[in-house]
Amino acid sequence: MVTLSLLGPVFAIFRPVVAFLSGLLGGILVNIFGYDEAASVEEHPVCTAECCSGDGGRGGILRVVRYGFVTLPKDINKALLIGIVVAGGISAAIPDNYLSGVLGGGIVSMLIMMAVGIPTYVCATASVPIAAALIMKGVSPGAALVFLMTGPATNAATITTVWKIMGKRIALIYLLTIAVSGLAAGLVLDLLLRGGAAHETVHSHWMLPGYVNTICAVALLGVLFYAFFPSAKVGEAPVAVADERTVRLLIDGMTCTHCADAVRRSLLESAGVRGAVVDLKKGEAVVSGSGFDVALLEKAVEALGYRVKGTGEPRRSG
Repeated sequence: MVTLSLLGPVFAIFRPVVAFLSGLLGGILVNIFGYDEAASVEEHPVCTAECCSGDGGRGGILRVVRYGFVTLPKDINKALLIGIVVAGGISAAIPDNYLSGVLGGGIVSMLIMMAVGIPTYVCATASVPIAAALIMKGVSPGAALVFLMTGPATNAATITTVWKIMGKRIALIYLLTIAVSGLAAGLVLDLLLRGGAAHETVHSHWMLPGYVNTICAVALLGVLFYAFFPSAKVGEAPVAVADERTVRLLIDGMTCTHCADAVRRSLLESAGVRGAVVDLKKGEAVVSGSGFDVALLEKAVEALGYRVKGTGEPRRSG
């Protein structure tokens, strides 16, 4: 929806299609070339959380609404606002079409944008308004698409995690797949949007009355503002039971609610664990139960690609 609102329907359709095809290509290449150095894949228990229970109806609709208006905004609010601020700075500081001479199209402009995007982490949400501002300043849509693909998907932290968990060959395949797919998609998009169609793409919003756009903008800001206040905790602590113990894990690498959910599910699937609460802001998980092995809990978390910095007793309130 962010891509549709800022870059128009062509980008909104083209971007996910390219992402799907590049993922498919990467999976095929890994199946052919990547298994000998990949880490062994362990069989995990089947998810039994309510999201996987298959229960539809009213409960399913409520989960959809909660995800769309609470969970997702809580994950993207800061990144989206940062992206808008950066895009505003680009729009104010750089004259229109100033970058068209260097980044106005062709393989060189895409390689430059790739060189910027690969080593630098740019959130997928924040990258959209930045890409829109760059197009307004003369960057070709194809080069902007390369930035949209490489920035969120390839950065030092991601490559290091893939290298560690899945092996160096798969990490190299992953990087090359993103790079080649981005270049190919960028060239195709520039061919589709030759001439004046490039800038019209950014302005191709739905033709709604001005007051409707204003109402939608205010509503979006309200949703994003509200998302700053709800608790960042995932899960609820169970009622205390005698002879149970509680341990706190300090976890590095969680960036969104999905990360916290994945960590919580992995901990709950560990033997002896009866409850787990993950706090995204504090970067910690409080686990309760009896008979669990702390070393196995750490292994379960690190198998997801996160790092356990330490353990300790849970903090006492008050």
